[in-house]
Amino acid sequence: MLRMTAHALVGVATLLLTCHPALAIPEGPAEGTPEWTQREATNYARTSEAPNEQTSPTFQQLWNARSQSNNQDWLARALADASWVGAPSGNSNVTPLSATWATLATGDPTRYPDSVGPNGAPFYDTEAQVTPVVFYDDGCARISGRVWAPRGWQPGDATLPGIVVENGSIQATEPLYWWFAQALVRTGYVVLTFDPRGQGRSDFQTPSGEQGSNANSIIFYTGMVNAIDFFRSTPTQVYPHNLTCADSYPTVVTAYNPFFDRVDPTRLGIAGHSLGAAGVSAVQGYPGDRFEIPDADGGNPVDVVLAWDSLGLNDDGPPRVPAMGHSSEYGLTPAPFSTAPDPESDKTAYDAYRDAGIPVYQLTIQGSTHYEWSLVPTLPATSWCPDLSSGSCQGGWGRPMAEHYSVAWMDRWLKKPGEPGYGDADERLLADADWCPRYSFYLRSARTFPDRGGKMHVSEDIRADCLAGVVDPPACAGAPLPPSSCHVTTQPGRAGLRIRDKAPDARDQLRWAWLAGDVTQPADFGDPAAGQTRYNLCVYDHSGGNAGLLTAATVPAGGTCAGRPCWRSQSSGFRYMDGTLGQRGVKMIRLRGGTVPGRASVTWLAKGPGLGFASVGPVVPLDQDAKVTVQMTNSNGKCWTADYSAPARVNGGGRFIDKGD
Repeated sequence: MLRMTAHALVGVATLLLTCHPALAIPEGPAEGTPEWTQREATNYARTSEAPNEQTSPTFQQLWNARSQSNNQDWLARALADASWVGAPSGNSNVTPLSATWATLATGDPTRYPDSVGPNGAPFYDTEAQVTPVVFYDDGCARISGRVWAPRGWQPGDATLPGIVVENGSIQATEPLYWWFAQALVRTGYVVLTFDPRGQGRSDFQTPSGEQGSNANSIIFYTGMVNAIDFFRSTPTQVYPHNLTCADSYPTVVTAYNPFFDRVDPTRLGIAGHSLGAAGVSAVQGYPGDRFEIPDADGGNPVDVVLAWDSLGLNDDGPPRVPAMGHSSEYGLTPAPFSTAPDPESDKTAYDAYRDAGIPVYQLTIQGSTHYEWSLVPTLPATSWCPDLSSGSCQGGWGRPMAEHYSVAWMDRWLKKPGEPGYGDADERLLADADWCPRYSFYLRSARTFPDRGGKMHVSEDIRADCLAGVVDPPACAGAPLPPSSCHVTTQPGRAGLRIRDKAPDARDQLRWAWLAGDVTQPADFGDPAAGQTRYNLCVYDHSGGNAGLLTAATVPAGGTCAGRPCWRSQSSGFRYMDGTLGQRGVKMIRLRGGTVPGRASVTWLAKGPGLGFASVGPVVPLDQDAKVTVQMTNSNGKCWTADYSAPARVNGGGRFIDKGD
């Protein structure tokens, strides 16, 4: 995981913020004026969008039918296994609250397997495999859930990253969060959703009478650990609480994750809403001995956390992994503002993660309530079902924004090269112009994280920067620039590329020698020695004709390496040397200009663990279908490029060697 020291992060933040005269939030008009009051009334009116659109006859018909169907499903389970009702579980059709998944607990009624729209039957028939599971928590309460996986996976295929999603409390049932499970499956994840003890289809209480839900909120912490352990279980490492609780009920439980063979145990994200957000905020930082199935080194297996309303802090689980927090403006019991809220009030946890040097992103959705992330019919929220023409709820205000950033954050930290979402995750996280109108104008959203190339992206007021026209692109875009936008070599075979990916990681190497280049004026290089021009190297591997980012590196302007200037001016260009390999393993860059064709050249050498090959799995062999593209860009907007069309001279055995087209 990429990290910087707290001192370094604060320094970057301070440098960026000095570029702007002030934070824009709170924005005008002045508080107390008629204009401010009118703007607040318009903003608060968004909280009625969802309930208003749900009065349509079409929605009402779908919702009522789903509610009745869910009631019947609950009854069928009780008839098939009478232990689901009565003592000692305490279960009935009203305990837990929303036990039948009827009325408010249906969630989006168009996301069930027999629904007609694209999020219904077509999704379950062609995009996903979904298997119901039952497992015991550590108190022997039965937990009901589902494991979701992309359809079409075959034994021998690459394993996939996993996500465990935890509900909010009280009436927050599993279907309320299926929007996120579906979005994740569509981008290549295996997902576990479940009802915590005391909620929905899970047991109301343990056989000894220990409660769940809000009556015993610790289950949002211990229960999340149990769910992670179940998700990580396999035939050779079965879920242990099923064994210790085996005599509790006659119910057949699921011994281990039914999709265990599809899951990469080294890539796990967790997400939670409300009390579930408090749970995941703590669990991400727990020591490894809290888990029955820790990682291979005995540590906490969680790699990234997502907390919807909101990211919190917990002494038992201090900041440890990259974290994203979402917050609402109007909260659990919405009421109009009579005065503007403290613009920094959503950033307490953000500040702690940032100061600890851990990547973090905090956003607040304009006009939002606590129910943006749990799609509860009739409860106040911004629009989430304005268009039913396809048979599924489409469009909206808060949910699409939440989905966009939630999936992008998981992709940034969990995906590997060649997997969907790997190459453009940074771009999606930095797509400010697309979402600027939906960021709160009361509460500041902020971010501090490195992109895949190591370039830091720091903003303490994303909306302010966006409105000011600040553009903060990632080091490498999701796809290469067209050759017409770049410098190219003047002769075939004069751009050599060598990649070595072998154990130990100290032997890893990337060398790019771009020779016999076209006319490159000295001004094209800018002046990295004077601290003015940053450089990026982007390597794209094409598969099926589509380019995907393989690896990236950013080298900042200026700087000191081992007590000497990293960059030095030379007669025809610049040279970068760093024996410490501190910037993504980059040891040397040599830039030579030329005012006649064939004289310019670029050499880029990086080596060692800093290349990050270990974090993305085996790099070689490359797909090279039908080519590999290497591009060097700088912060002045200049580019140098070369393509390597298949077949390569060497592409296997931990090595890739080829000459440019």
